[in-house]
Amino acid sequence: MEPRLIDYGAETKKLIITVACTGGMQGKEVNPNFPISPDEQAQTAYDCYNAGASILHLHVRDKDGQSTADLNVYSEAISKIRARCPIIIQVGNGIGIRDFADRKNPYQFNMEERLTLVNIVPKPDMFTINAGTIDTWNIVYFENPIPFNEEFCRRAKEKGVVDIEAEIYNLGQLGNILHLRDHGFLSEPLHMNFVHGMAGGAMPPTPESLLHFVRAVPEGTCWQTMAIGRFQIPMITLAIAMGGGVRIGFEDNVYYGKGELAKSNAQMVERVVRLAKEVGREVATVEEARQILKLHS
Repeated sequence: MEPRLIDYGAETKKLIITVACTGGMQGKEVNPNFPISPDEQAQTAYDCYNAGASILHLHVRDKDGQSTADLNVYSEAISKIRARCPIIIQVGNGIGIRDFADRKNPYQFNMEERLTLVNIVPKPDMFTINAGTIDTWNIVYFENPIPFNEEFCRRAKEKGVVDIEAEIYNLGQLGNILHLRDHGFLSEPLHMNFVHGMAGGAMPPTPESLLHFVRAVPEGTCWQTMAIGRFQIPMITLAIAMGGGVRIGFEDNVYYGKGELAKSNAQMVERVVRLAKEVGREVATVEEARQILKLHS
């Protein structure tokens, strides 16, 4: 059986690059080039935009470099990013983990704290939800039950953010997203990010896994792929060849090569642009990405 590749139309052959610049777990202790402050994130967004990224996936940190649910920090970061460039801003509703270095007693943000993100002003262009509960690296039990996702989507829409991407860790979670669509919590086209290589629930980083994902999603779905650590480049190269989007950045991988720390998120974007050129795909501008994704804002 031939894999069913998703065809969005001629204009969508262009590659959408998302950069997850900071994340909500590790930081400068693993790579000193991590952008932590709003000023650093704004500079990173500008550099990645110039390199070819269309979307910035955003988590923020407090003055101590810890993950935070402080809406003032989100507001500062978004305002400073928008003052520098028009990149699409996507906020992840997982927030992150405080005291991540303390593996025995990290603090995980609760669901009510995560729900407050819908109140960010200025509002982001997109949010992300996690399609199901996973046990991440056996460190935290990351709860994402359907009622929580329903409530988050409902509140986000009330605040004017209609476009929500689902982070999908395994095929069993696809049914959760279809439930949200069928009950009016998610709008079409669906936006999905396929997560590979994360211990504790994600699909293995193999071509077969990506093919399973692509075959299973509804026609018209806007999809991208990400993978953790050393699996990042092989998996996103497959996605580029298959016509999907890609996500790269320090949230998922801090290395450029074996034993070589990445200098910046922009360095990673530049590599993706080169890979796309080699397989004959043009890179989408921000304006083109908005059209491809059919964003409402």
